[in-house]
Amino acid sequence: MIETLYWFGNSAKVRIIRDILRTNPNAHVFDYGAGRGGDWDKILAANPGLKLTCYEPDDASFADLEKKLSGKAALYTGGSIDTLAINADYIVSFSVFEHVADRTAYLRHAKRCLAANGEFHLNYEDGHFRQFLNLSAALTWPGALVEHSRNLLAPLWLKLGKYGLYQKRVTPAAMTLLLQETGLTIASERYENLASLKTLAKTIAPEQKAAFATFWIEAEDALNSRFKTSTSPMNGDSTNLWREMPSRTLCLKHA
Repeated sequence: MIETLYWFGNSAKVRIIRDILRTNPNAHVFDYGAGRGGDWDKILAANPGLKLTCYEPDDASFADLEKKLSGKAALYTGGSIDTLAINADYIVSFSVFEHVADRTAYLRHAKRCLAANGEFHLNYEDGHFRQFLNLSAALTWPGALVEHSRNLLAPLWLKLGKYGLYQKRVTPAAMTLLLQETGLTIASERYENLASLKTLAKTIAPEQKAAFATFWIEAEDALNSRFKTSTSPMNGDSTNLWREMPSRTLCLKHA
């Protein structure tokens, strides 16, 4: 029987959700920055013992989240994070942290909501900060220029209170200081979403997606276990895999 995998197109999300469901399909999962809900409706339908709590501060995204998961999961938004009292077995954060302005507060809230022996899978992406102009494809220029402008104007967005536009690169050095400050420790780290395979995934036929996702994860298993090394820094990280795998995932636990 072929295992059902979710969030195809992003190896980090596929792997993390797969591993949680394999380990404890009756776990309490807290999606900290759930966006519009992704595949959670399908996951909950297939795993009735799973308990899900979601937090999403963006109004438009939260409205879509409610449509998808109302009555199926506990949903929170706005200032509710300050008083949210849960004891999650797993916290997942997918491509959120690079958009967080107060990262210390974010991690402190996560620690407070994490069970004593729980795992916090913190995944962040660097794609917003790797925009290049393809001179032979002028139609792609506006998107790259918009992203570059958002990066340059990040301090201004904070002053204007436009937190939804904010984004800033996350570096291992900054993360080390944040974890020391907030009392979390790295149990494991992994680099994911190999650029070429992420692009190739868009061409895969539906009936081949599960097999391709498994291959993708296994390929990244080998790269992380056998070929990860330190090299000259690039894009804020001296790990060689970061050059082609712009997604870093930390498994965090209580220190």
